[in-house]
Amino acid sequence: MPPFFSSSSQLHIHISAQDRPGILAETLAFIVQTGWNVVDIKQFVFNGLLNLSILLDGCDESRILSLREELSAYAEQMDFKVTVYPWKTATRPDAPYAYRSVVTLLCDSIPSSGFQEITRIFSKLDINILRIEQLDSGDVHALEFVIGTRKAHSSEEVLDALVKFKENYGVDIAVQEETYFRRNKRLIVLDADMTFLQCEVIDELGKLAGVGDKIAAITRQAVNGEMDFKSALLKRVKLLKGLPIEKLHQLSDSLPLTPGGRIPGKYLEISGL
Repeated sequence: MPPFFSSSSQLHIHISAQDRPGILAETLAFIVQTGWNVVDIKQFVFNGLLNLSILLDGCDESRILSLREELSAYAEQMDFKVTVYPWKTATRPDAPYAYRSVVTLLCDSIPSSGFQEITRIFSKLDINILRIEQLDSGDVHALEFVIGTRKAHSSEEVLDALVKFKENYGVDIAVQEETYFRRNKRLIVLDADMTFLQCEVIDELGKLAGVGDKIAAITRQAVNGEMDFKSALLKRVKLLKGLPIEKLHQLSDSLPLTPGGRIPGKYLEISGL
């Protein structure tokens, strides 16, 4: 490690420890005592292990050694690891990857080979993975990759690169630009048939009307591109003529939701979305 830091440098402290309350507060006590300014803090706990990073600047270089020694002694006493090293703002490895997107995967499970394939795709395209987070803990898994590119890209470009991955592992994929708008949702739009629901509702209505086979055949034609959507819809609705409204209420109470669908549904209802 260099014996001194230039004025363009910042100081990066990284701590790895068994998580418990108070580690950040205790670390900050040393930082305040030695006169450094906190620029940024990032921390997360994974499987009971704390990863804490603190970025500092604004202190006389003569105070670096004392901070390093005091933190090292404290870490040895508390049985965790601490690293203090220079961080030049001009050479941050993530800085060139300024165009950010979020790739969300929804699936039953992803084997190790699946993680290898998607990370290899990103690497081949010079897409930098900035963060990975699991958003659930149930039977249906949702994984979020925050990615960065050197040049502006569209959601469609990222989706196109993941087509084979999607087919190989049976996952649903969404790509969104990483903006404040994405984080503050006010309207949630969901595809229903064969997505949020595990059926084609109009086919189920056809069964109740006694024309299930006819409607299902038209549905298949529309799905296969043999008939345009508007024509298929008009033909199917015409076959439902005379179906009592009570049958719709009966069906609505028994529609099969996709596994895991009730939990986000309840959350959205509570959140007023």
